Amino acid sequence: MSKSEEKSDKSGAAASREVKLSLVTAAVSATLRMIIPVFGLFFIGLIIDALRQTMAFFAIIGAVAGFIVAAFLIYLQIRDLNKRETAKVTTEVREKSSDQKSSKKSSRKPKAEVKK
Repeated sequence: MSKSEEKSDKSGAAASREVKLSLVTAAVSATLRMIIPVFGLFFIGLIIDALRQTMAFFAIIGAVAGFIVAAFLIYLQIRDLNKRETAKVTTEVREKSSDQKSSKKSSRKPKAEVKK
């Protein structure tokens, strides 16, 4: 295996690790964005139910409100990820087009000067 192939394999493995880490991070973040509002508002509802001596009325309202908040937080997370991905792709496209322009300029031969 040549040095360039080894370097390519290492960079591919690093990219693979980076993608896996990114997926795990996104999954953990999404999970926490769902669990914390649902259970937090549910338990707040339970406390209110205990204080007002009602039967799980506020707990159910808290859980429903938690689901709504969680859905909104997941929406914001997805929107943010899409913006980052779009910016990344746009940057890559700009870099490729600037590389192509510079390679075209360097490949052009200068016109021969006519001596008088």
